[in-house]
Amino acid sequence: MRGVALDADNASLLRIARELGAVSTRALPRRSGLVEGEGVQRVEALAEAPRDQFGKPLLSGHHAAFALHSDESFLAQPCRYVLLHCWRADPEGGGETVLAERDRIVSLADAETLQALRTWRLPYPSGDSVTLDGDLVRYHRDEILGCVARRGEALSAQQSEWMTRFEALFQSAARRIRLLPGDLLILDNHRVLHGRTAFAPGSPRLLKRVRVE
Repeated sequence: MRGVALDADNASLLRIARELGAVSTRALPRRSGLVEGEGVQRVEALAEAPRDQFGKPLLSGHHAAFALHSDESFLAQPCRYVLLHCWRADPEGGGETVLAERDRIVSLADAETLQALRTWRLPYPSGDSVTLDGDLVRYHRDEILGCVARRGEALSAQQSEWMTRFEALFQSAARRIRLLPGDLLILDNHRVLHGRTAFAPGSPRLLKRVRVE
């Protein structure tokens, strides 16, 4: 959507979010300085990236590239929609949004990889899960590695190999878009992986994110 008003109280963003369902406040980094209230989180580079609830750097508060992932992958039932409202774009063109749609991933996968996506279980805080479960796609490398570390374990060689193959497939399926002020991207978090390219540490880039259950 284009031309969504940049309301100081985020009224336009929240109105659209609530038309889709209940706004999720389950995984907001409340001590990071990024939360504005009513489920709205700022996505911008801070001087030092805050930590999430599992102690990992919160990449939504950093300028580094963010690999393709699904939001709330650590929950048994991740949020359904992610809304990204652009307030300020990176003037140098960085911070492009990267998307990989489930159907595109499936269409590009060879038979062996598709079978592995549907059957090979990877560790998450809510329990070991496959990457493709019916219509749901779930993947987040940092969550997987963090979960393994907290368990005091290590990935098996086969798990590592499959993750590398999955990520190569996701990249081959990906496309990039550049959000401009007033643009609102609505993602089906069950069917689309998303990420972003890096941008300069001092960039004014600012998105506001709302998740819908």
